[in-house]
Amino acid sequence: MMKNTFKYLLGGLVFCSVLSCVNDMETKDENLVKIQQSQDQNSSFTYTRNGYTLNFIDESSNSNYQTRLKLINTFFEVYENENLFFNFDSPTEVTVKLSDNQTETFSVSESSVTLNAAQFLDNPFDIDILTAALMQLTGNLTQKQLPDWLLNGISDYGRYKFGLYNNDADWSLPEYEDGQFYTDGNQIVARFIVWIELNFDTTFTKNMVTYLQNNEYNEQEWNTLTGKSLEDLWTLYEEKNNIIVAIGEPIDWTSEASISVSKDNDGGPSANEGSLKLIDGDLSTKMYMSGYTSDFWMQQTLKASRLLNKYELTSGNDSPDRDPKSWTLMGSNNGSDWTEIDAQNNQSFPNRNTTYSYTFSTDQAYQYYRLNITQNNGSSSFQLSEWRLIYVE
Repeated sequence: MMKNTFKYLLGGLVFCSVLSCVNDMETKDENLVKIQQSQDQNSSFTYTRNGYTLNFIDESSNSNYQTRLKLINTFFEVYENENLFFNFDSPTEVTVKLSDNQTETFSVSESSVTLNAAQFLDNPFDIDILTAALMQLTGNLTQKQLPDWLLNGISDYGRYKFGLYNNDADWSLPEYEDGQFYTDGNQIVARFIVWIELNFDTTFTKNMVTYLQNNEYNEQEWNTLTGKSLEDLWTLYEEKNNIIVAIGEPIDWTSEASISVSKDNDGGPSANEGSLKLIDGDLSTKMYMSGYTSDFWMQQTLKASRLLNKYELTSGNDSPDRDPKSWTLMGSNNGSDWTEIDAQNNQSFPNRNTTYSYTFSTDQAYQYYRLNITQNNGSSSFQLSEWRLIYVE
């Protein structure tokens, strides 16, 4: 089985070896290490960092310093990130208990997590069980009436997205196998959710959990968020279920886009220098349009809302005076209400057929992206070889 040396780019995974995590913890917080080393089993203590308080209770008979240290490290590293992901009013003080009497993998109440201590004897690196449990706290899901398969699937989605020790624990999302169904296991559901975010809505999990804050679970919400019923989504997943993208490899959302412009080449979008050349992936082609005015725009429509943090523009083969000089990048989810994402002024493309990249930061995904070219370099015509919309971790 392939370990998680690959990851889903829309998620922001962090991996570290046990040794590097422990060493980093010792370097960053010697006081915490001293507290832990001085305590044996059947002990408890309270520790606060970055506005979060952990009440750690060890009631087990077989835990050790390394297990406690990794659990503490995981809480403080992961809980804040999961809170930022949902941005709900989650508890800032949490109790984590390690118990011999916990029969299930974990249990979660309003502000506490109880972990089965025995599982760390079998796999001492399976620390991100805590990450999965904390996902229920930060999503305020402990009091919600959810199907078990969905609740536990969201938990393992959190482990996949935020886990620190998945690689060391040899834990990953399973490849799809014929005959699987979404009720068959937590990791199966988690992988299905990742696939939905990659293919339909990058903010699906956040939107679903946000809906559940004030509403009872309703299967219709899958349709509301994706345009597909739960059953239809699973049928599509059975047919095409790849989700793995290499670490750091950009997702080029333009590959699924359609293009429209406020004014096209005289020969139309399919002409030799029509607007379709903007997204054909060929740097040797270009769009050319005469009669440029400052209200000219280009728009990409994606299959669903997609998160971006980068776009690329490639200069044409000649006449730099036709290049864009100033522009704004806008986003929309209905094609009529627009939000400014990025603005550039007085840009120059000194080289021909050369790609120039622009980065920005946003947590809002859009289905429609429009580039308003408010100024070119003085020509009455406009040209551009390529325009790509990209997300990269």
